[in-house]
Amino acid sequence: MKDQPISIITSDQIRLLETCDFEHQPPGTILRDFDTLLELIGDAGMPITPGQLIALSQLQTLNSRLSHPVKLDSKRPVQRSYPPINGLYLVLRSTGLATIGSQARRRRVSTAIDQPASGCQPFSPGAGHA
Repeated sequence: MKDQPISIITSDQIRLLETCDFEHQPPGTILRDFDTLLELIGDAGMPITPGQLIALSQLQTLNSRLSHPVKLDSKRPVQRSYPPINGLYLVLRSTGLATIGSQARRRRVSTAIDQPASGCQPFSPGAGHA
């Protein structure tokens, strides 16, 4: 007896995907949020903790500027309390787009890219990107 392929996507889901216009939708919020993180870091860098996480003083500022801010009831949230920020920071660090340094005995994260975030061009599907 031959194994029958298992359909992971239902016919309703296929119809929904066929009706979506992916060519004319802007990129997801993760790109805007990443740009927000880069802007907040800026030329001066951003303070970090001794454990190399974003300083508590910066978390609420960054969260308020995200596309979908996290609402917390905690009086003293830490970076992992904000999953979107934690993810953006991990991408920033793991890609090598940021470096850790010290200024006046304070640790800071700085971008390791030549061009500031404000000089980035928005991604436009179908505009000749490879």
